[in-house]
Amino acid sequence: MNGIKFDQKNARIRNEVAKSAILESLKRLGAGRSIVIDREGVIIAGNGVYEQAQALGIPVRVIDSDGSVLIAVKRTDLATDDAQRIGLAVADNQTAQLAEWDETILAELRASIGDFDAATGFITHKTDWGSPPPEDTDGQDDETISKKDTQLILGDMRIGVSREDYHRVVEGIRQRVGFEPLIVVAEMKRMIGLEGGAA
Repeated sequence: MNGIKFDQKNARIRNEVAKSAILESLKRLGAGRSIVIDREGVIIAGNGVYEQAQALGIPVRVIDSDGSVLIAVKRTDLATDDAQRIGLAVADNQTAQLAEWDETILAELRASIGDFDAATGFITHKTDWGSPPPEDTDGQDDETISKKDTQLILGDMRIGVSREDYHRVVEGIRQRVGFEPLIVVAEMKRMIGLEGGAA
């Protein structure tokens, strides 16, 4: 036994569709992204993957790290243009989208981590990529808001946009890169030339 234990406070809920997708991905494409455990063997990231890997009898190799080095898993059997490699890249993103949040557990976890919450990727209307424009902007003093419905906030940049443009841009980005907040932000920054786009 490898001593790995499931996180009893895991906030991600996987229905049968999500579990089946992970199982099929592991079965047909093999393991890709690693899981993360703490020093007590409790899973930090990858509960769903570990569960299905166990069902398939896939062995686990533990690599010690203090977080100061990024560990890359090199799939020596795959080349860039291989259909299996491309499928693994798509599956890696899609299977994550199929799970949902247990909002109660998530709220408890976020409340317990203090300043570290800023590093979790959860985005409010005050940070990163703004919020849907308000229906009524009367009484707002900000000059940009008075001319446009809302602001996109990307780092130090504030961009006034109309409600229509906001929804058009966000929907276009989501169709291209999905719904993961950090990837959406990266794509927005790429679009306006702040940095490279989403991976």
